[in-house]
Amino acid sequence: MTIKDTLIRGSDSLTKADKLIVQELLANYPTSGLSTVSDLAARSGVSDPSVVRFVRRLGFDSYPAFQKALLAEVDERMNSPLSMFSKVKQPAKDSFGRYLEGCADLLRRTRELNPASEYERVVEALADPDFRISVLGGRYSRYLAGYLAQHLGMLRADTRTIEPIGEEEPYVLEAFGRRDLVIIFDYRRYQADVIRTAERVRERGSRIILFTDPWRSPIARLADASLLAPVESLSPFDSTLAGMAQIEAIVAGLTAKLGHVAEARMQTLEALAVKLRPAKEHNVED
Repeated sequence: MTIKDTLIRGSDSLTKADKLIVQELLANYPTSGLSTVSDLAARSGVSDPSVVRFVRRLGFDSYPAFQKALLAEVDERMNSPLSMFSKVKQPAKDSFGRYLEGCADLLRRTRELNPASEYERVVEALADPDFRISVLGGRYSRYLAGYLAQHLGMLRADTRTIEPIGEEEPYVLEAFGRRDLVIIFDYRRYQADVIRTAERVRERGSRIILFTDPWRSPIARLADASLLAPVESLSPFDSTLAGMAQIEAIVAGLTAKLGHVAEARMQTLEALAVKLRPAKEHNVED
């Protein structure tokens, strides 16, 4: 198993600092691992000793030993037929096909960026009925937040969408506490009022799950779990494809996790929807 495979697999024993290091290594693989301990630590938002302890947990005696193994893997890949094949470009005339291939690559990279254990932690948190869930998005990610909240609302109670909390809304902030789980979408061109909201609810004791890009929103340092999604595309606009795929994967996992509980809730909601429908009007002939 390669170092990259080990990072992708993850482990239940990883600390929060370990997970930040893993995400940085996968986001800029292998470049981040070839920099100094201090540089990797700074990029990951952890201390130098955290990086040293992490590579030891991977099975290396030292950081230089880790880098030596990483260089060996890079050298092997650079000389493999697969690496040459991946450099072959599609004809420019097939722009539609090239774009779809780019989408497939986004999904592949999304899987590489996020250990499976991180998805499992998110599903576990969402399945906890003791949490009240609030979902928050920015200007361009608001629809992703709404899409997730709509599905969560069908599967479990106490789910809502929220807007960034303004300075004139202390009563809104006061309502947050340790019972709250706040899911935040914040991709590059990070939104200041979303970041401030994250800081404020964290101070109130709320937990945070973050959806962001490989460069990571500043909210990552506050989050209990972060899911990264590449956003580059062939168009001038960032892609939300990977973020949408993450949402659907989590919804699928949560549905399976809740099982009959989710099914019973959906049956109840359907019955209530029937009652809310207006009675059919009947035309009466003279």
